[in-house]
Amino acid sequence: MTEHFGDTPLDEINQASVGVAVDAILRPGAAASTVVRNIIVPVRAVMSHAAWMGWGPEPRIKSPELEEATPKPQTPETVALMIERAPPAFRPLVVWFACTGCRVGETLTLDWAQVDLSARLAILLPETTKAGKRRVVDLYPAAVAMLAALPHREGRVFRRVDREPYRASDNGGGQLRTPWATTCQRAGVGGRWQEWKVAGRPKRRWIPEIGPHALRHTWASWHHVIHKDLLRLRDDGGWASVGQVECYAHSLPGHHAASIRQIWGLTPQWQRNSSVA
Repeated sequence: MTEHFGDTPLDEINQASVGVAVDAILRPGAAASTVVRNIIVPVRAVMSHAAWMGWGPEPRIKSPELEEATPKPQTPETVALMIERAPPAFRPLVVWFACTGCRVGETLTLDWAQVDLSARLAILLPETTKAGKRRVVDLYPAAVAMLAALPHREGRVFRRVDREPYRASDNGGGQLRTPWATTCQRAGVGGRWQEWKVAGRPKRRWIPEIGPHALRHTWASWHHVIHKDLLRLRDDGGWASVGQVECYAHSLPGHHAASIRQIWGLTPQWQRNSSVA
């Protein structure tokens, strides 16, 4: 964005010039949230600082309207298809998200030193969690089996198809985009084709209607179906308050419980030997 605006005078940066920047910097059809995060917020920040210093006018740039984010859990049937049809190198991540509800940044920075398969738990370090607090993640049998099948036991747990670790990131960014889109498309998750041209050649890619973070919302809804305990959900998921998880209390009908247990690997024998209700 710095290269785009260059030495443009502050009093020439307005709604129209920001619109030009959006078209020049972002891919066609970029979501409103992407426009706000990547263009509107930084432009406003720079202009507000300049105005405070007396170098230019206060920013008068309107943001596009954002749709209210409503957590929409995926059904066990859909997630089972996602796991089955994900690219092989990406499948462990889909299993992990569905079984733990961990955020993408927490997941991509997970090291084998933080995992204890015999105790069926993983430790998230304070510097990797959103709340800045250490968190213990109980591993369901499906997650344990997935981890046990990985071919390495040192360094980062989750690797790309070339077996190199993912970059540390809060949201995964483009490094998860292609395998996630492939997974969603193969599983029948809704989305749309984004089309554009590069040097006159048509390009297109599938844009799923959900991102990896949707499996955190899904896990939370499933957690309440199985455990019926908002305090436990708050603690297990690393939220700050019960108020933040109340939206999951009735987001998925209870008749999905058997299918959820199957995906998590919660057999009757395992449940008798654990604290899972």
